[in-house]
Amino acid sequence: MNTDTTPSASASRTPHDRVSYSDASRTQTRFAREVKADQLRLFCQQAIRIPIGVAFLAGYIIHLFWDLVRQDVLIGWIVVLCGAPLYRTRLSRLLLRRTLTSEEVDRWTRFMIGFALVNGALGGSAGLLFFPSAPLPEKALLTMVVAAWCAAAIATSGMMPKSFYTFAVPLMLPLTVGWWNHPEHWFNAVLLVAFLVYLVLYVRDSGRMTTDALHTRYENLVLVEELRSKQLETASARDHAESAGRSKTQFWPPRAMIFANPSPRLRCLIDYLPIRRRIPRSGVLPRTSTRR
Repeated sequence: MNTDTTPSASASRTPHDRVSYSDASRTQTRFAREVKADQLRLFCQQAIRIPIGVAFLAGYIIHLFWDLVRQDVLIGWIVVLCGAPLYRTRLSRLLLRRTLTSEEVDRWTRFMIGFALVNGALGGSAGLLFFPSAPLPEKALLTMVVAAWCAAAIATSGMMPKSFYTFAVPLMLPLTVGWWNHPEHWFNAVLLVAFLVYLVLYVRDSGRMTTDALHTRYENLVLVEELRSKQLETASARDHAESAGRSKTQFWPPRAMIFANPSPRLRCLIDYLPIRRRIPRSGVLPRTSTRR
């Protein structure tokens, strides 16, 4: 039986390595939360501007199908189409004023993705309501308007790719099916599918670049904090060294004067030392002459 005595990777780590790995994991988790919050914040900032573009599209569609579709159906569709983005605009303004927790960020992100699905379905319903009975030129113009609408959504959903996917598919699907069922112009459906795939790839790359840029931003902030901490430690060590140098400077000069100019008592002691060496064992001091 083959016995492997090589320690595992987790067992071979030193305590310092395990602490560093844990700190890095916590940092990456915090980065992920901050990136999600920033993505939602950017999406809300862009969502505020969406009703303006929808109003232009609604005006053109009214002009295009006013004499071809029942006016009550057209007006009702336009009201619902413009009302949904206005509601999301108000909601986005409220979210931008609040400080959201991680759970709230996840919940509102899912809500915005689901709301994008609703908006895409409302826009795509034009292919069900107006496309079948419209003449060929109006069909082509409606297809161009919807395709431009889908492409413009990249600017508002590029930082959150899932919201674009849920918006673009129901928006383009009815027109694609309508052209596919058209016996002479089925190739337009193929072009719409290729166009949608191209937009999806573009949004995917845009979302990755946004995520990487936000990660880099927070990594730079952490590096700046560490640099400031090192600067504070260096300044504290420098102040401590300067204080020790001043203390040494204040301590030694007076002592040096004492050693250079000994006191009279110290002189007597120095004079006494040779006499002490000449004292016999009997303890009697020899007589010395007192004459000078």
